Amino acid sequence: MALRAAVIGLGIGRTHAAKYQALDGVDLVALCDLDEAALKRACEQFGAEGHRDAEEMMDRVRPDAVSLCTPPRSHLPLAEAAARRGIHVLVEKPMAASPSDADGMIRACRERGVTLMVGHKKVFSPPLIRLRGLLDRDLGPARFVIHRYPHPGATDKAWFWDEADGQGPIFENAVHAAYTLRFLLGEPERVCAEGGSFFAQKHAPQIDGAVCAIRFRGGAVASLSAGMVGMRAFRFEDYYVATEAGVAEVSGPFDNPDTLRYAFRDRPDDVHEESFSGADPFLAEIRHFLDCGRSGQTPAVTGEDGRKAIELCLAIREAVRSGRPVMM
Repeated sequence: MALRAAVIGLGIGRTHAAKYQALDGVDLVALCDLDEAALKRACEQFGAEGHRDAEEMMDRVRPDAVSLCTPPRSHLPLAEAAARRGIHVLVEKPMAASPSDADGMIRACRERGVTLMVGHKKVFSPPLIRLRGLLDRDLGPARFVIHRYPHPGATDKAWFWDEADGQGPIFENAVHAAYTLRFLLGEPERVCAEGGSFFAQKHAPQIDGAVCAIRFRGGAVASLSAGMVGMRAFRFEDYYVATEAGVAEVSGPFDNPDTLRYAFRDRPDDVHEESFSGADPFLAEIRHFLDCGRSGQTPAVTGEDGRKAIELCLAIREAVRSGRPVMM
């Protein structure tokens, strides 16, 4: 029997809809958005039923699973509404507008026994999975990391810059980087950061770029440069990781790096290179979410993981604004 999926929010939600339709055993039954024109276009593209009221859609269509792709402040009430109806929830990053909202989402889904997964698709990136495997085995634990994550876009959407909602690029976008560093290095311990309103002064004092130094409990230190500071002609992200045994680098297009290079210190001229072109972490994320909904297994990115990612982003903003280190 096909699993019935729905999508609320048709920005990044259009990508969710396309991935649901690409999978066997899934029916994309409904789409929801407040923008009538966007809703009409998406319904025509995907052949799904359209709604402007999310709870009305849940009651009418009764999906088994839903993607929440709306601004962060709306995630808590939508997740609670879905959980009350027994609907599994995939929520886009950042998970919530605050740690307390994240706690409410975790509690609601746990009490109703539904899956809650957060959309940090980097955990499904083949080169990053391979890198983590190397760090767990051949290369050994990371000691020194440089991560560059310059977002190439720009937006004037009010919710994106709202201090109670999207909270700017360091919260809305760099949360991907925050999650990935935790995925590779474990729990952060102390954050130092400098940044400011460099390119979007009209949205000041919201921060649009930051350079951070983060110490992790396992002993690693990481430099993170992130924010809405890039251009589409320079769409890239990269990771440089040094261990006692060697060095590794993951690089490639922004949001989907596809190349891993590594070498060992006792064989410095023997550089291994692996290509992962054609991989689709987004599709893998959606497939995993649905598998978790069917089986009841714990998702790769839990609500607790999503909460910790937003806590790190909030620590970065606090460090920039206060000029002082922030302990996690």
